Amino acid sequence: MAPADGDAFSVEAFAPRRRVDHRLSLKIYFRTADNILKQASVYRREANTLELYVLLLRYASLVSETIPDHRQYLGSNHLDKLHLKRKLVEALQELETLKPDVQSLVRARNQLATRQAIPVRQEKQQPVLSSQDNNGNVYKASLFENKLSWRLPTPSAETIARHSFLVSKPHISKPLEPFKIQYPCLFDPAPPEANSVTPPTQPEALEAVLDQKDEDVVTLLQPVEPPSQFDLVNQLSPPPVSVPVEMSQESCSPVSNEPDLSLEIDALPSKEPKHLHMSSSLMNEFMRMAKSNTSKNIETCGVLAGSLEGGNFFVTALIIPKQQATANTCETIDEEEIFFAQDKRGLFQLGWIHTHPTQSCFMSSVDVHTHYSYQVMLPEAIAIVMAPQDASKNFGIFRLSDPGGMNVIQQCSKRGFHGHDPTSDGTALYHRTSHVYLDPKVKFDVIDLR
Repeated sequence: MAPADGDAFSVEAFAPRRRVDHRLSLKIYFRTADNILKQASVYRREANTLELYVLLLRYASLVSETIPDHRQYLGSNHLDKLHLKRKLVEALQELETLKPDVQSLVRARNQLATRQAIPVRQEKQQPVLSSQDNNGNVYKASLFENKLSWRLPTPSAETIARHSFLVSKPHISKPLEPFKIQYPCLFDPAPPEANSVTPPTQPEALEAVLDQKDEDVVTLLQPVEPPSQFDLVNQLSPPPVSVPVEMSQESCSPVSNEPDLSLEIDALPSKEPKHLHMSSSLMNEFMRMAKSNTSKNIETCGVLAGSLEGGNFFVTALIIPKQQATANTCETIDEEEIFFAQDKRGLFQLGWIHTHPTQSCFMSSVDVHTHYSYQVMLPEAIAIVMAPQDASKNFGIFRLSDPGGMNVIQQCSKRGFHGHDPTSDGTALYHRTSHVYLDPKVKFDVIDLR
């Protein structure tokens, strides 16, 4: 990842302070904090210093700035708060230990980026002054003694002081009185540290974008003929968008013993979502399990869970929870059972999947509120909509635009089906994913809790 023109890379910029959303329960934030530490343990095991440093910064910000502002924090369990503070101290100590190595890596990266940013203008001659001595010899001198170069500025002390948790002890502000709001329903992320499923090696070449038709990918999705009294319906929502999904293939890269400094840039953290690999067979299997409900025009939902390896997420489990549903809504029952199923297998929660039995392929206003709860906790979380009656696009993989769509939903207090204001940055409320890859080598388990 290269910096924008005139910008130097700053690790602290990847851990901005997040404003608390009181509609999400405090329990969700506690589990999110644990989830960050479990991701950090993966990078610690893989010796990925920069990613580990960034995650620890995010954890410190969440625990010291965001969580204490929650309305429910003051009345929360004392042992839970004690656990957070103890883990915060450990995180700060590790940040202090990692800081010299991180500074060295960032310095090397900025120097490399600076060298790459120096323009080459050999064809343009510098102005010269010429003179002639008494013997007729002509002398020429350059107007500039030194060549011009572009240099990227380093972060100011003020910027580093704002984001770094190493310059002072964290200040925990006094929260408001506890106030509990159950909104909206969320499948809570809380994976344990290890995962027994070993994902396949990450492909190095990704191609074959699917633009219009998806029949070649999801070959088992057979339309279910709805009763004549039902028509294909669009709920009040942003218009549907097409979803490009990339297929992965293996390729080989030449191996060289010579050091390649450009690899330092590729290894740095990115603000873009991490790649998420899944099998198209998972969608086929979900539709097979939802067939009975779909034939009755009842929605079905499931949870996507998986592992984190080599900086990539892999969907390795499809969880079908106990649920109650109608033609337009689906709600889970006994979320603790879902948490236990994920914790037992060491899974990260990576999103959700649900059907639109009689509607087209889009995200309804209820869907975007539900998915907001996923994406605010894990930026890579996806929402898959299966629409067997939509002839133009029978499935779609979506996420909210960030920050545009995320800010709109955060500020929206409406329930049910409703419209939304446009985003402040002009982007769509939600959009097709660009980080999901369909990989036939990714194996998955089906966990039916019904």
